[in-house]
Amino acid sequence: MSQGIELDAGETAKRPIDANRYWKFKDADAYTGSADDLRGIDAAPTEAALRAVGMVCYFSGVGWFVHVVWCSMIAVRHSQGRLLAPWSVHPLYLAMDGTLLVASIAGLVTGYGLRRLRSWSRRSAAVMVAAFFTFIALNLAWSSRKGIVLADLTVDVCACTILVLPMLALLLEGVGPLLTSAYAETVRRTPHIKVRSRFPTEIRWAFWGLILLCILLTPLLPDP
Repeated sequence: MSQGIELDAGETAKRPIDANRYWKFKDADAYTGSADDLRGIDAAPTEAALRAVGMVCYFSGVGWFVHVVWCSMIAVRHSQGRLLAPWSVHPLYLAMDGTLLVASIAGLVTGYGLRRLRSWSRRSAAVMVAAFFTFIALNLAWSSRKGIVLADLTVDVCACTILVLPMLALLLEGVGPLLTSAYAETVRRTPHIKVRSRFPTEIRWAFWGLILLCILLTPLLPDP
C-alpha cells in the first residue's frame, strides 16, 4: 500500500507504507526525526485511520439524525390525526428515538474531534457507542413484542459490529500520541503533508461486507 505525500517543494513523493505498521507509532514527544518524517511516514497510517473513523462517525451521526427527524414527523402527523401510526408515539419507540438522537449528536461531535485529532474525541466516542448500544437494546425489546425475528436480530448485530469495528481503533496502541498537543504542533508545522482518510484493507472489506448484509436483510424485517 502506498500513499501520496504532498511536499512543499511542489512535487508529490510516493512513500511506501506497510499495512502492518498501523497503530505502531509510539510517542510524539520522544520522536527524534523530522516533523515531515513523523507525520509523512511513521504516523501517517495511524492518522489516516483516525480520520477515517471520524468520517464513519460523521456519516453515522447524519444518518441517525435523519432517521430521528423522519420518525418525529410521523409522530407529529399521527398526533394531528393526519396519519395512522400508533407505534410512532409508543413510549418504547420514543425512547429509541431519544437515545438515537443522543448517538447522532455524539457521532457528529466525535467526527469533528477525530478529523481534527482532538484528545476529547475518545470520550465523545464512548458516549456515542453507549447511546447506540442502548438504542439496539430498546430495538430488540420492541421487536420481542411480536417475537424476535432472526433477520431483525441479525441486522442489529451487524449494525453493532459496523459501528464497533472502527471504534476499536481508538483503543489500540499508537492512537494516544496522535491525540496530544505535541502531535497537534507537528500537524501545524506540516501543512504541506496531506494525509488521506484510509482504513487497513481488512477493515474496509469487513465494513462493506456487513453493510451489504444489512441491506440484503432489510426486506425481511417485520413491520413496526
